[in-house]
Amino acid sequence: KALCEVGVTSYVTVNLDVNYTMEFLNAASPAFVLLNSAIRTTFLAGLQGQFGFQAVQLFTLIPGPLYSTRANIRVIAGAYALGAIQQRAINITSAGQFGSYTFETATVTYDQTANQLLYGYIEIR
Repeated sequence: KALCEVGVTSYVTVNLDVNYTMEFLNAASPAFVLLNSAIRTTFLAGLQGQFGFQAVQLFTLIPGPLYSTRANIRVIAGAYALGAIQQRAINITSAGQFGSYTFETATVTYDQTANQLLYGYIEIR
């Protein structure tokens, strides 16, 4: 039988200093792949080996204010490690850079609605 693991999703929203392009609508486009790789590499470098860390995922790129691109990122961690993981996410984004992509501010929150229901979603592995 598969074990159930509880994960809490933290959301990181970043307005990148990159002009939004229609290529970002296609997850297989070179522009999306490069940006996704830069974000994942940065987060994985800061979170790999952190107790409770489960996954990081770029889930949307949408137009942001003043020709920027808003990246919405999920960081999934065990409920017991939420505080530590969120602090790491804040530290990672405080540098204001994912590879060659820069930004001024980032917002880190967690899924409060799901948090009331067993700390997020249940993933069967």
